Amino acid sequence: DTFTHVKDDAGRLLAFENLYESSAGDVWLWGNNDGILRMRKDNHGNIDRKQFLPATETCNFLLEDTSGSIWIGTKKGLKKVTERDSTENYYNKEYYFTQAIELNGIIYFSTMEASLLVYNIKRNTFEEIFPAFEDALINLFRLSSQKLLVFSYSQGIWEYDIPTNAFRKSELNADIHFAMDLQATYDKNGGVWFYNQLGMLWYCRGEDSGIRKMHLIPENVMNTVGHDWHSFAIDAVLADSEGLFWIMTYGYGLYSYDPGSGTLTTYTNQPAEKSIASNY
Repeated sequence: DTFTHVKDDAGRLLAFENLYESSAGDVWLWGNNDGILRMRKDNHGNIDRKQFLPATETCNFLLEDTSGSIWIGTKKGLKKVTERDSTENYYNKEYYFTQAIELNGIIYFSTMEASLLVYNIKRNTFEEIFPAFEDALINLFRLSSQKLLVFSYSQGIWEYDIPTNAFRKSELNADIHFAMDLQATYDKNGGVWFYNQLGMLWYCRGEDSGIRKMHLIPENVMNTVGHDWHSFAIDAVLADSEGLFWIMTYGYGLYSYDPGSGTLTTYTNQPAEKSIASNY
């Protein structure tokens, strides 16, 4: 067993915030002002390292599409690394790319220039869509197979209807708890879970446009933890073989959500033999 230290040309250790293993078995490392690095094992077991962005640049997202190509979104354009290891550049210094998501063979790219770019994988073509609200697009999520949830910088949250290319204001804008400082995590089924520091949770399974809102910190638990609620965080969401979702938190125990009945069950550390060992 051996470890490989990732260093720059000057011999300094590099630290990356994100890691992704592609379908080809390559390991991609990237982060803010860390550039992006690919680690590939050759036929002799040696690690080949290739840099696709210098350490002075930021990779905002990395997406592997269904064709096996890797997309790299930056502040200065878009890069595509094909299965044949060729690199293609798009919109160099034209767009600041913020996020990407693939649905049904189509990739949607959000940009700070208030443009939604639509790429058809089969046709290898781009289409530019300009929303009437003219605001920076900072994030994208799957609402259903026909809709995207689009977060803008200052104009709130929008639903993008794919068949009609139309944007409309999301009802989430009327929810006073659904703030722009939300955190998001995904389960293995592709569902997205939004949560805030108040212990509010919104579950979107990405199939029927439905969003279920839950309060993970009930009043009796709030009374127990006092004023320390501001430290609430979700560590992970696990989907089990029975269809239940297990929500693991930092300091507030374990939650089980049954989407069939809509039941949310809380498990916290108690002075009992069969209690969970810790709330962390």
